[in-house]
Amino acid sequence: MTRARDAATNSHVTTYVHPTGAGNQHVPAAGAAGQLLQYASAGTAAWATISTSADDVVFPNFASPNNTYATSGTWSKGSLADDDYVWMYIVGGGGGGGRNNWGYPPTAYSYGGEGGHARLLYGKAKVFNGATYVIGAGGAGSNNGSSPSATASSSSSITLSSTYGSAVYTTTDDSSLLFVYIEAPLILQSGSNVTAVNTPSNTFAVPAAIPTWSGAYTGAQAAYNWSGGVGGNTTAGGNAVFGGGGGGGHHMAVSPNQKSAGDSLYAGAGGASSSTSPVAGTVPGGGGGSGLATDMAGANGAAGNLRVYHV
Repeated sequence: MTRARDAATNSHVTTYVHPTGAGNQHVPAAGAAGQLLQYASAGTAAWATISTSADDVVFPNFASPNNTYATSGTWSKGSLADDDYVWMYIVGGGGGGGRNNWGYPPTAYSYGGEGGHARLLYGKAKVFNGATYVIGAGGAGSNNGSSPSATASSSSSITLSSTYGSAVYTTTDDSSLLFVYIEAPLILQSGSNVTAVNTPSNTFAVPAAIPTWSGAYTGAQAAYNWSGGVGGNTTAGGNAVFGGGGGGGHHMAVSPNQKSAGDSLYAGAGGASSSTSPVAGTVPGGGGGSGLATDMAGANGAAGNLRVYHV
C-alpha cells in the first residue's frame, strides 16, 4: 500500500501497488487446452504442451558403468529419484573349456567354453528399486574322461520386487529378447530393436553395425553374436557384443589345429586353448579355453556381473 495526495480534496488516499518478483507474477497470456504451466526461470512460469508419449531412450557409454556388482544381492536406487532412468546390464558366467580326447577315435579335439549370455534392461529407478539379482558363476573346465565337450555357461538374473509383479529377467542367447524396456505400471518386453534412439518406442531393432557406439566391434570374425560367443572347435571361438567371448578349442583334422578364442566388445574375452595350460575366460563371462595336450582338462569360464548406468 502507498499513500498519495488527492489534488481535489487535498487529502491523502491509499492506492494499491501489486508486488513484483518471484511468487507474485500473474498467469502468463495465451495458453491452450492440453497445456500446463512449467518452470521458465526463477519466479516465472510459461505455458507448455503436455507430452503423453514415452520418454526418449537415452543410451549410456556401456564401457563406463556407474556401479558394477560381482556378487548376488539386492539393488537400491539410493539417491536416485524415482523417475530417473537406469540401464541394468547383466552377463552370465562363461562355460568351462572341454577336455582333450587325445587317442580316442576318430580324431582328437575339444571345445572351448561358451561365453556367458547377456540381457539389457531399461527403465525408471523406482521399477528396479528392491530388485534381487543373481550373478552366474563361471563353469569349471571339463575333466570328464574322453569327453571333448565344454561345461555349460550359467545364467544371471534380476527379479523385480512384488510391487512390480516379481517379474524375472534372465540372461538369454536369443538376440530378439536381448533388450527389455520396462515401463511401470505395465511391464513391456521388447524385441532387439535399438535404432529408435530419439523416437519413443517399446520395440528396438538392432542394426547390423552400430557406428555411433563407442568402440564399435571390429573383430576378425565377421559374424558375431549379440548375447554371447560360442566356444570354438572346428572354427574360432565366437565373438560377442554384450555377452562373453567364446573360448578357443582345437581339432586335429582341421587346420589350423588350435582355434583362437573369441573376443567381446563390452564383456570378457574367451580363453585360448594351450598345450601347457589352457587360458581361463576373462571376467565378465568369457568362456574357458580347451585342453590341448594328451587328456588335458579345459580351463574355467569367468563369472558374470551386473553393471548399472544412470542416464
